Amino acid sequence: MQSDAHLTAAMLAVVDALRGGVDEAQRQLERAQRVQRAITGMAILTLRQRDLGDGYIKQIFDLDADVMAAATGETGPMIDGVQDWQLRAEIEQLWTTVRRRASVWLQTDDVATSSEVIRRNGIDTGSWPLPIEALDTSGAEFVHQTSGQKIVVYSLQGSNGTPTIIDGQIRSWDNYGSYKVEFVSAAAGRSPLDLLSFGLGGAANRFRSQGGNGHREAFGLIVAAIRRICGPLPPYAEAASLEAADPSPSTVGAPHIAPPGPAVPGLDTTLPS
Repeated sequence: MQSDAHLTAAMLAVVDALRGGVDEAQRQLERAQRVQRAITGMAILTLRQRDLGDGYIKQIFDLDADVMAAATGETGPMIDGVQDWQLRAEIEQLWTTVRRRASVWLQTDDVATSSEVIRRNGIDTGSWPLPIEALDTSGAEFVHQTSGQKIVVYSLQGSNGTPTIIDGQIRSWDNYGSYKVEFVSAAAGRSPLDLLSFGLGGAANRFRSQGGNGHREAFGLIVAAIRRICGPLPPYAEAASLEAADPSPSTVGAPHIAPPGPAVPGLDTTLPS
């Protein structure tokens, strides 16, 4: 190997600058590849959630099985077990762009509980006897990117239902609750949305904390139905945490797409331009 000893100081500076440029280009390439793998992994897991088979997903993205497996294992921006926050920001920014293109409805990133939905939309908690923070059930808000209209999903019960309070102390919980799914106009007027319009049974919004479906199961059914009808993709934090489980035999091969429910009155599902 030829040494640098014969080079002049000026030429050494040129060589060092070029070497540094090549090294930086390589680092940027590797970073871009990590972003690509993360977005690909979230795309695969999101489509699996919507009952598309792996065979069809491979065709969409022109992937082989090994690449699919590797991508679904790299949805989170971790380097040696440590969160890379700058990389996370790059992935999240691109994922948000994808979400805005996918549907005119965008799920609000920083709303995850019923109490947050209630606060943001000025909803009366009625006879709920505890502070609003105790409404700890899952919640969601979907915002129309053009009109500002919303779909909100929340419960006026906690994860254990409604408490019985005697002398200022919680004595028991009834372990029952239900979700409300409402349309919020641009003027902040609220009206209930029929679960049947989303392809759900009339009792799909009910939950019980003991011996039945809990609030997460009821919430998951409702949100999945909204996504199926209106198209919004999950926020980054949810998409990056989807489990990369092996697909079941029923989801391998040709796509299985659940039949859409009837049109939901008043809801615009037109794709953004």
